[in-house]
Amino acid sequence: MMLLACLSLQAQVPDETRKPAGTPVPLYVFTNGSGHVDLYLQNRPQQPVALGGMFPSGTELQLIARPFPGYQFVNWQPVEVYEVQSVIVNPFGGSTNFNHAIDVVPLPGSFRSPVMQVSVPPVELLYLDTTTNESGVIFTNNELTKGTGWEACFEPWNPRHRR
Repeated sequence: MMLLACLSLQAQVPDETRKPAGTPVPLYVFTNGSGHVDLYLQNRPQQPVALGGMFPSGTELQLIARPFPGYQFVNWQPVEVYEVQSVIVNPFGGSTNFNHAIDVVPLPGSFRSPVMQVSVPPVELLYLDTTTNESGVIFTNNELTKGTGWEACFEPWNPRHRR
């Protein structure tokens, strides 16, 4: 019979919960309707960058909302983004379970130009719970973060309601 001792370490979320400037964080960009977003580093406007990557907070970027045929750009909607990540490691070698969820909440205001200059905002750690064994091997890690981002909104093209 084998016994494993586990310790549960509740997070001591520090007073300063934002990661320091320059720390890689996700850039939260979403679309609502039929269109896509192109992303460029501001100092390299001819070289597109793939969405879905991590950028040092404070990185200056240009977002361009591009509607698909038959659609038009409406606006950029600022959003608050809550992200939950949970990792459970099987200490006996089996599979590792990874769960990930994102909740997007619209914020007041909007921007009507399809081209927007942004600075990648920092991400705030709201909750962290880590369980380790007596050797310090992590078995579970649960994290909740809050960030801000943008949603490009598109609608079917209508010549009478052209924006």
